[in-house]
Amino acid sequence: MLSFESVIQDLFDSLGFDESEQKEYKDKFVTNLNAQAIKDLIDTLSDEKRKELLSSQDLEAEIKNHFTETEIKTSFKESARKSVDQYLKDIEPTLNKEQKNKLQEFSKRLQGDLSDSLSI
Repeated sequence: MLSFESVIQDLFDSLGFDESEQKEYKDKFVTNLNAQAIKDLIDTLSDEKRKELLSSQDLEAEIKNHFTETEIKTSFKESARKSVDQYLKDIEPTLNKEQKNKLQEFSKRLQGDLSDSLSI
């Protein structure tokens, strides 16, 4: 089973990012991933429940009250898969030829359904 950390680490290693770049990009990526996964969960609720959840002082507890652990994990896995796919598309134009080749090799290794094999 692939871990989210190992996928991101492999991606940044493949692109030749140094340690400080890796930390910066990984932190931003994880922040965006978490926000997207939570948004995707909240979007499945009725307007009334959504308002109730968003007005809570403890969003994390409210999410756990409204969703099962499986639903939360599934949302994060799907968001991770989509986020990695989108990130690869977004950065490709900024890469040099060698990095693009490494990115293509990395993408080939990731072929398959990450939502079934990715652990958060």
